[in-house]
Amino acid sequence: MGFNLYRCQPVEKLKETYDQPERVILSGPSGPIASFVQSVCKPEGLSSWDVSELELVALLGTQRDATHTAIIFESSSAQSGHITLYRLQSVHGQSSSDTTEMIFRFRSLFGNHPTADPALFRRQFTVSTETTAPHIYENLKLSGGLNGGTWKWMEIEQMLNATMISPSRR
Repeated sequence: MGFNLYRCQPVEKLKETYDQPERVILSGPSGPIASFVQSVCKPEGLSSWDVSELELVALLGTQRDATHTAIIFESSSAQSGHITLYRLQSVHGQSSSDTTEMIFRFRSLFGNHPTADPALFRRQFTVSTETTAPHIYENLKLSGGLNGGTWKWMEIEQMLNATMISPSRR
């Protein structure tokens, strides 16, 4: 479970292959989200922002070609031998002095997909790009903001909530 970088290559018409997974950490004071917030946000009040998958890959400082790199999140599956994978599309956030709340927008690649060997499947898989898979939205929070912090994942206080984030103007 967690976030991984994958190389993403078109293999034939309307299909992409994902391979060469590499674990990636988005949190932490030297992580890409902290770096982004501290570089683009003003230190007073609340600051709304958004960042694309491509921009996050560039912030990771990886040697990979950002245009052919995807950030994939693997969610836990309720059934053994099944796998659930989402591709990050963008992150919309709002940072205060000491916390950052975000809405991660994902495209579903596989939802509870049966596979004989999940470890082997994770190493390389092919996805149809013509499907209109639903977007998945996840509300996440970090313990860091405009004035710094540890940038560790935090629990969201409300189970039923809505966060309104105005579009940033960069």
